[in-house]
Amino acid sequence: MAIKQRSKIDREEKIKQLTDSMNEAIKNYQTDPKDEIALLESLSRFKSYSVKNTLLARAQYKGAYGIASYKDFQKLGYQVQKGEKSLSIFAPKTENLFKDEEDKLRPVKFATKQQKEKIKNGLLKKIEKRTSYVTVPVFDITQTDCPPEDYSKLYPNKPENFAFKGTEEDFDTFSKALNHYANEQGLQVKVGKTNSAAKGYYVPSTNEIVLKDILDSREMTKVLLHEIAHSEMHNFSKLATKSKEMRTANVLEYQAEMTAYVVSSNFGLDSEDYSKHYLASWTKREVDQTVY
Repeated sequence: MAIKQRSKIDREEKIKQLTDSMNEAIKNYQTDPKDEIALLESLSRFKSYSVKNTLLARAQYKGAYGIASYKDFQKLGYQVQKGEKSLSIFAPKTENLFKDEEDKLRPVKFATKQQKEKIKNGLLKKIEKRTSYVTVPVFDITQTDCPPEDYSKLYPNKPENFAFKGTEEDFDTFSKALNHYANEQGLQVKVGKTNSAAKGYYVPSTNEIVLKDILDSREMTKVLLHEIAHSEMHNFSKLATKSKEMRTANVLEYQAEMTAYVVSSNFGLDSEDYSKHYLASWTKREVDQTVY
């Protein structure tokens, strides 16, 4: 790949310009009301779950948002992808009861033949009562073959189609160079299923990066950049030198994504819109210059 050589001063100035520009964009970031409506319309297609069940699902699958049963997804025209593990939520278990001749509640299944006849004729009152809870399996939409165009723009972890300013050969060279760098740093890069909606993650204890297997080549390269940034700045030895305030999730994610954005931009992979949204969601539009 033909990469124009820059002096150290030029490179530092370019990094500062990109960072300052992105910080300003984050401060001014506002979502389009049409996108908000699209998200609500997307969510309206799913069953309404309790707050506890929603939190339970997200505890098992970070980033889960649009959950539904296997059959419900099939009704929507989507198929759960092979190898995906279900999430467990609670569903009420009900039992049919009736009030016998002594006004005591008893299960209908234990009623005598005569009592069942009275229940049928309305002479004995039948009651449906919640007796306990059972776990039922559900999946998140990111675990299905739902196409990107069916996701609203604000949907968490929706697939991205990044543009690249160069030839496919240039991109291939860039991608291979990035993987070679990761290998030189002793990072083990794995591609496969993950237990969250996250597109990738870095594991400090094993010094490995895991990337979701549904990503296309450009998105996978972008996510790999983000996770390599985590490995460089947020490994055990580096974190040990940081104050408590500098180890918060929003600071760590800001650092990793800003680094990935700057590197991507320098090599022609356009992630500006995605990075702006991502950074704004973590910083809540409050950019502290000390985080980088």
